[in-house]
Amino acid sequence: MTFLAGVLGLALFAGCSADPRDRAEGSGIAAERREGITRSAMVLSPFEEVGTVLATRRSDWCDAGRRDSLWDPGRLLCNVERRLLIDPADDDLPGAAAAMRAALSARGCAGVPLDDAQLARDVAAGGGGVFSSSGCFGVTVTVRWYSDPEAASRLNASRPFPDTGFWLREGGFDDSELGSVSVSKPFVWWVDADYTYVNEQV
Repeated sequence: MTFLAGVLGLALFAGCSADPRDRAEGSGIAAERREGITRSAMVLSPFEEVGTVLATRRSDWCDAGRRDSLWDPGRLLCNVERRLLIDPADDDLPGAAAAMRAALSARGCAGVPLDDAQLARDVAAGGGGVFSSSGCFGVTVTVRWYSDPEAASRLNASRPFPDTGFWLREGGFDDSELGSVSVSKPFVWWVDADYTYVNEQV
């Protein structure tokens, strides 16, 4: 009987908890989101110097967690995402890679990017891949390269959550922008900045 009462109490709590969409638009969380936007823009600024920025995209989302579970009704995860598609200033691989390493270093990114030999092997295989992924002032920056528009399109179409999430702002690259992947040399840089500004678990 005690167990049943506890379950009913949890169900009541879940039913009365604030809707995650409403919570995400509240002043407290909105202020944290603005901080995330400012921080992401600051972190990305050196990367805009490694070549010609072909496109920028912004997408912000929240995941309400396991809303079907009585045991975890209050979890909320929110992220700011910023993306850059960049045509490298240098059309040779070592020059493009050196410029990107300099941008990563300028932001104190902790990860170790691929060396020229590793990158050359990956590029020779075609498609796309990760050059570096690391924390930079609390923002996760992932640098990818793409020489195949189809490979870039698959990432562009991916979603950060299965069923429980919702977009505050949804933004992917257009097909015309991704078409530049096939003509830029030696590839196109894809730079992602991902900042978690709410991570609640109850």
